[in-house]
Amino acid sequence: MNLTNFLFILLFSCSAWALTEEEEKKYDELEGVSFLRALIQDKKYLEVIRQFPSISKEKKELSQYHYHLAEAHFALKNYQKALEVLESGNPSKNVSSDYHKLWGRVASQLKEFKTCSTKFSQIKLKDFVGVDWEIMANCLNQNGETKKLLEFALNHKTKNFDYFLMSQKYLARNGLHTFAKEKRRRLLASCLKADSYLRVWSLLEAEKIIDLNVLETAHACHPESIELTSLLVKNLFTAGQYHSIAYIFETLSIRDVAYLKHAAEFYKVAGRNTVADYFFTLGDENGFLLARSTQFLNQENYAGLLTIPFKTSFLKTNKDLVYAMAYSQFKYLELESSKAILLSQKNKSSRDLQLENLIDQCKALDWKCRP
Repeated sequence: MNLTNFLFILLFSCSAWALTEEEEKKYDELEGVSFLRALIQDKKYLEVIRQFPSISKEKKELSQYHYHLAEAHFALKNYQKALEVLESGNPSKNVSSDYHKLWGRVASQLKEFKTCSTKFSQIKLKDFVGVDWEIMANCLNQNGETKKLLEFALNHKTKNFDYFLMSQKYLARNGLHTFAKEKRRRLLASCLKADSYLRVWSLLEAEKIIDLNVLETAHACHPESIELTSLLVKNLFTAGQYHSIAYIFETLSIRDVAYLKHAAEFYKVAGRNTVADYFFTLGDENGFLLARSTQFLNQENYAGLLTIPFKTSFLKTNKDLVYAMAYSQFKYLELESSKAILLSQKNKSSRDLQLENLIDQCKALDWKCRP
């Protein structure tokens, strides 16, 4: 006996006390298929396997009993056992789409792609949900049924999103990029949920396809989504489309002025310095002017510093800037203006007093202070 079988038997034996007294009361009035279905819904898979032999079964519903037993084995990843149950469940009679679907899923896990393909072909397309499309497509692809797969990807009219993702993948893998792009354009323009755009983008990335229209459409539909906006900006930056990034932030700034600074930064990267300065000023005028003044001081460009239109209220809150302005005016012998700025300070530092003293000396001997 191998380890896997031993562990399964151990789990099976432990399931004898899987139901509490309260749970047993819950299932008391249920019998047959209804009982098994309730256990499946409550994820009592081991209990389904334990109870199955003792349940009396109606012959006309035999396939349904086996279906639920196979469901339990499938959930526990006992794929070979699930296949055996499905094969013994009177499959020659009319069985539901769910029966064929489960059989297809089991066959897929066992890499029996021909059986998987056959079973999914017996299901009406309207009954496909979620991963069914991907499983079916993979089985057709692995079984070499490329033509049939592309027929599904190209011609099916459903608006099911999982079908759409499947078709995008296999159209791309077969080089039908124009068809895939047109399908994307039509569906995504209808403003889907934000998560849907992220799923499409993730799929395209996996296939090494860059389609900025996906993110641009997503951003237009969900401008409040930080994740989508970040993705769009990142990819626009990689593409060197700085003006587009600046425009995005400019638009977002209508709702949040913090974006003005971002817009300014990208206009600057794009070489539009005048426009960048405008948005820097709109976003944080004092911060922008302070940055400009620091630049002038680093260059010892005192004339440039004097051109900056600081508001008096802002100067009062920045002692270093006050001194810089006063010193710049002193350098150009605007002695009265320089001293006036210093006199506006309530608590003068030693450097303020030294400069004030130097100004007074220059007033008396202005010929010594000429540049």
